[in-house]
Amino acid sequence: MDLDNLIIKNIQLHLLEMVKSFHLICKKHDLSYYLIGGTLLGAVRHKGFIPWDDDIDVGMPREDYDKFMLLPESELPPNLVKMTKWGNQSKGSFLYMKLSDINTTLVESYEEKQVSGVFIDIFPLDGAGNFKITSFIKFSVSRFYSSALRLNAKIVSHKNIFKRLGQILFSKFDNRKIYYYGNKFLRRSCSKSPKYMGNFVGNWKYKEITISKAFGSPILYSFEDTELYGPEHPEIILKKMYGDDYMLLPPKDKRRSHHSIDFISFSESYINHTKRL
Repeated sequence: MDLDNLIIKNIQLHLLEMVKSFHLICKKHDLSYYLIGGTLLGAVRHKGFIPWDDDIDVGMPREDYDKFMLLPESELPPNLVKMTKWGNQSKGSFLYMKLSDINTTLVESYEEKQVSGVFIDIFPLDGAGNFKITSFIKFSVSRFYSSALRLNAKIVSHKNIFKRLGQILFSKFDNRKIYYYGNKFLRRSCSKSPKYMGNFVGNWKYKEITISKAFGSPILYSFEDTELYGPEHPEIILKKMYGDDYMLLPPKDKRRSHHSIDFISFSESYINHTKRL
């Protein structure tokens, strides 16, 4: 489903209310977070969403991420839940967290239907040692765990023969153990105050690993009609991810959503939708 401007605007308005709730929860429990990825670029370049963007990405230092993960559901608004698997899967699917609105339905389609509510991606920010080689080694191993978890949880067989063989191999392992050991590995910072840190399980891969001082102390950014926390030195992060000209708009043919959305509803719970699949 191609997303028109009205649908994107409605998604953005819904996400904005969700991230406001997330911000208040973090303030209440003294938890740090940063806007990252395209959300950070939007905050810097547009003072809000990139006009054609349809998601929100935040990163939390590992200690704060784990504390947020352990918060009881009673600390969240009734419509928000923490997810580490798609709503139509029985197994954990990813090594990060989605804060999902249970009263909505969002169906993404890649090689299989991925069902959830409208969601915010919350990524752990982990240390990577004091050398580029240690950060790259940690990144490589973390991608192995991410792939193993995803292939283990996958329902539909891969068309790619090598990925299908990986799917068969990893299906023999306990999904919970892959998730546990993957997170255990990511928690290893290699040093108490690592020079490098970042999001090891994001779509931008190694570009999301940078020097720790780039994040620094969270500072407030104007974001639409509110303020949200972001890195102290965003230019370091954004230049690595998007290049030196990150403040320039891309060509018109590149201004589109990167999600493949088959269905979206702001009034139907994804739980009910999943039962019909």
